[in-house]
Amino acid sequence: MGIFSFFRKKKDIDRQLYQLFGPDTGVDVAFENNDGNHIITRAMIYKNNYLTDNMLISQTTPRTRPEFEYRKMWITSLVKGEDKSKIRFGMDCQILKFIKNYKGPRGRRENILKLSYTLPVKQINLRESFRFRPGTNYDMHAKIALDGKIYSSGEDFDFQDISIQGTGLQIPNDGKLVKSLLRSDRKKKIKTRITLLDTSIEEKKWSFNVKAGVVWKKNTTNKPHSFIGARFIRLASGAEKILTQYIHNGQIFRMQKRRADMLRHY
Repeated sequence: MGIFSFFRKKKDIDRQLYQLFGPDTGVDVAFENNDGNHIITRAMIYKNNYLTDNMLISQTTPRTRPEFEYRKMWITSLVKGEDKSKIRFGMDCQILKFIKNYKGPRGRRENILKLSYTLPVKQINLRESFRFRPGTNYDMHAKIALDGKIYSSGEDFDFQDISIQGTGLQIPNDGKLVKSLLRSDRKKKIKTRITLLDTSIEEKKWSFNVKAGVVWKKNTTNKPHSFIGARFIRLASGAEKILTQYIHNGQIFRMQKRRADMLRHY
């Protein structure tokens, strides 16, 4: 039975809830903040009361604090479709309460969240392609292996932005990399090693390997640079977690800095 047929049948609603959002299930908790950006966090469901449409979940990673402001919230899960693509399903929800000192499933005391959710389970389209621009305090470096040669950011190309789906590159038209990338298609896998730098408080560094394919090109021969859009191919879960937290922390840092700058002007 196709995935869409499975979710279309009302009589399957209890089965949907149990399979995707039952106890001891890992989920993605997504928020739309006041700037309209989407932030995706991870959590574990501890209890789900199907009669009251309430559930208890672990504290999210990255952490969700009581003072965090959001416009919308969803609890979601990724399901693999017949073509092996991932489709996100979930429900609208909201935080009812932050519970302290809850005895978790392993007997440890921890802080958790109580949510209420609204049926039905539906396909959720988040802007997971939200693109974060590196800059001061949140910078990036990378090396690209292509056609037997190694290219380095800062010398052969610069990052325009990054998301958990891919990255945009600015490439000098007088370099060798631009010709190789402009000839590339989606089937050609480009080996990349990306290093993320966070110097907002103290210097932190994370690195991961990922393969990418070119999905769009903007060849501006009459200008100094061309632009390439690359999509990550099978980003490992560990790397996705690192990148998600990096983007989340960068967003929060910039929002706080912008707010502080505004207050200084009053």
